[in-house]
Amino acid sequence: FAAGPLLRLAGNLLGMTISDGLQNVLTYYCSGMLQMEPLVTSDALRDFADTLSHANRVVALGLNHSSVSAEQLAFRLNKFGVDCHMLWDDARMASYERVLKQGDVVVIFSISGRDFYETLVSEYRKNRVKVVLITMDPDSSLCHLVDISIVLPFLTYNAGGMYPMDETVIFFMFIEMLAEKLHQTLHRLDE
Repeated sequence: FAAGPLLRLAGNLLGMTISDGLQNVLTYYCSGMLQMEPLVTSDALRDFADTLSHANRVVALGLNHSSVSAEQLAFRLNKFGVDCHMLWDDARMASYERVLKQGDVVVIFSISGRDFYETLVSEYRKNRVKVVLITMDPDSSLCHLVDISIVLPFLTYNAGGMYPMDETVIFFMFIEMLAEKLHQTLHRLDE
């Protein structure tokens, strides 16, 4: 992907000069976003948006750095009138085993798809809670335990010689793609 000329053109149109350092970062993230296209299909987004639009309640989970993305999802879903809140504390996540029931949806953000969630997923699923995993590890054992798994590009791993890039940008772009599909879904349901 040769984003350099495109970014320079965009910068010229906006009256900006894009420095080499900024161009490297923009090229890197643009490349990562383009890598999402074959990974996140329109059908997968539609299924996820449909699941969210019919949920009684949505709980977004994320530990450590992934909690920022869980919080962003809750913020975006609330703007659409979808009841969603986020949990970042493992004890509170475990306590929801007794609260969540059929018709509820749990969305897990985990860059690594950590094994930590395996017991939680098992308990949630016993209550017929639909569980969605958004990860950057296609080999995560969690992918096989959840109802829907979405694997995004893992840019830090692919960064080569660059400094560690932040995965949150990719999670946030995915959330915006989902928000657009959810908007379409809710609009269709209102007709």
